[in-house]
Amino acid sequence: MLIYIGSRRQTYLLRHMKPDARRPKWTGRTYAWLFRAWRLPAATYIFTGVDRLDAGERRLAARFYRHINAQGEGFRALNDPAIGMGRFRLLRTLFERGINDFNAYLATERERPSRYPVFIRSATASAAPLTGMLASLAELEGEIARLGASGHPLEDLLIIEFHGEPVREGVYRKQGAYRFGDTYLPNPSIYAATWYVKYSNTYTVPDDLPGYDREVMRDNPMAGVARQAFEIAGMEYGRADIGIVNGRPQIYEINYNPNLQTQRDVPNANAALHKLWAEHDDRVAAALRALDQPRGRSVPSLSSSELTAFRLRLWRNYAPQRY
Repeated sequence: MLIYIGSRRQTYLLRHMKPDARRPKWTGRTYAWLFRAWRLPAATYIFTGVDRLDAGERRLAARFYRHINAQGEGFRALNDPAIGMGRFRLLRTLFERGINDFNAYLATERERPSRYPVFIRSATASAAPLTGMLASLAELEGEIARLGASGHPLEDLLIIEFHGEPVREGVYRKQGAYRFGDTYLPNPSIYAATWYVKYSNTYTVPDDLPGYDREVMRDNPMAGVARQAFEIAGMEYGRADIGIVNGRPQIYEINYNPNLQTQRDVPNANAALHKLWAEHDDRVAAALRALDQPRGRSVPSLSSSELTAFRLRLWRNYAPQRY
């Protein structure tokens, strides 16, 4: 059994996954459920949305992470909430370690980008950028002022130096590298006609591009840099989004709760990509099965005065059922 622990909002990714007999049994639960549980079933617990938790929630979740991993056979927890990095700290650290060639800045710090263009996005939400490309410090300060005046919290504004390049004129590519415990998997690329590559369903992929993806699926060339990035981030489960710029891989993000819905049904991909995505789905299913734990007894949950108050006061709207 795999038990995904996250916010109520994030469970939609699980609810929308199609049934797949190749994968182990799984379910989604919230942190509120975890904190209120009196007993914990034997399972692999996957902590998602760690970067969305406040400090108190992370502290409690980290205690559960350690409690689960101390139970022995049949119990495993992934993604330690005490050390997992959020978007800003990860990008800044990857730049400082020389893995990324671009930096990120908080709007509330005094330091400003050393090169342009840049764009602004939320430091916490998985959403599209809040601005287009900003070519100068004056444009950047103007957008920060505009966003603040519109009600966006300044502490949530993340400034990122743009560092990407097209595969060819008007075509951008994003790769993914998954970590499932000790397994690192590549996936075929997602292509788009704009620099912000989210989905391939707005771009018809030419037949000559998937040759690159066949090599990726065969050789897994990003496994090394993905392993470095995941270790730095303190994450044992997730997906790293990667681009290639000047021949060097760049880590744009690591997602704690990657969308595991298949991409092989995307209508404007081509037959070669459909085949590669089917292969990817097989590999993901095998990696998830490797994470599965044998059925066993349940164990008592944690106990503390803080948790007792939380369990008995059911009206308390704490932990990310608030999302």
